[in-house]
Amino acid sequence: MVVVALALLVIHRVHSGGKPRTGAAVSSHAPAKPLRLNVGIASCTFVDHSRTTHDYATNTDTPGRTLVTEIRYPTTNGRSGVETAGAHPALRHGPYPLIVFAHGYTIDPVVYQKLLDAWVRAGFVVAAPLFPDTESAAVSAGTGAEQDIINQPADVAFVTRRLKVAAARGSGCSVLRGLERTGAVALAGQSDGGDTVASLAYFSGDAPLMTGLGVRAVAILSGEEDMAAGSGTYRAVPGSPPLLFVQSRNDTCNTPQQATLLYNAVQQADKWFLETSSVAHLGPYTGAEPAQFAAVAAETTAYFGAELDGASLNAVGMALRRSLAGHGAVASLKAGGSAPAMPGQNASVASCYVDS
Repeated sequence: MVVVALALLVIHRVHSGGKPRTGAAVSSHAPAKPLRLNVGIASCTFVDHSRTTHDYATNTDTPGRTLVTEIRYPTTNGRSGVETAGAHPALRHGPYPLIVFAHGYTIDPVVYQKLLDAWVRAGFVVAAPLFPDTESAAVSAGTGAEQDIINQPADVAFVTRRLKVAAARGSGCSVLRGLERTGAVALAGQSDGGDTVASLAYFSGDAPLMTGLGVRAVAILSGEEDMAAGSGTYRAVPGSPPLLFVQSRNDTCNTPQQATLLYNAVQQADKWFLETSSVAHLGPYTGAEPAQFAAVAAETTAYFGAELDGASLNAVGMALRRSLAGHGAVASLKAGGSAPAMPGQNASVASCYVDS
């Protein structure tokens, strides 16, 4: 399977830097069995006492932003294809790059389990906070609302900082101690989660939030500019992280014209546009559309592996093109420049919640 093979490649790159050793003796022994990582899962709660959470049912504010965060991490315990709660982290094979993932509106990180687990098996730690006003339970209870997305870039920045502290000292989330590789952080998000990380990484109004996060790659999965963010512009500035944009030409929730507007605003060399033939807004990220999901899983894994390993622009491109082999019927890749020409679609809110 392409994703599994690529996972093993990325694990090698994470721990060897992708560079061969020189002067090593040639062994006559059979090569070691490839490392197979499984997925451990834990939950950590971080509270930002500097801000408030709005109750949209009562129109009142309560102190703090409580951010329950799902932590998926590599383990050699458990069974393949199964998340094992509380499994012992595979510390001796780490540390690992960190991906902080932002979920979409009125859904939770578990919806993306198959994609997040693919990243973990490839040698990444994945942290996914539940946004207090846009996760499914809050929306169902009437206390949350989509306009709270304006607060989510700060949520992601806060959680990322707390994760770094936990990795260094274990405080607040002991499972992370020693797991995160210093200076290897990526942001990813889908739908409103994609809008969230796009705003954090490329919106001038949120630029101060990026200070000290050490973000070296961003993946926006069917996202757009968040027009509720207020005054400012979307753009790349010196030091902006690389960008991988994933968008379906058939998406009527986050339309191609919205996606291309954001991609074209981020004018830098290290950016990539993966166009898929998906017919659903969620399907390529949940596994409901298997062929498109396989392409997205392979490309995002290759992208994070190369960028967080410090690969050159040419090496990143080679990794992405190599990982796309066999997926050409459902996806295509464009490097840099402007987004590919795609047909405009009429937006339909209902299509945002159809998985297949």
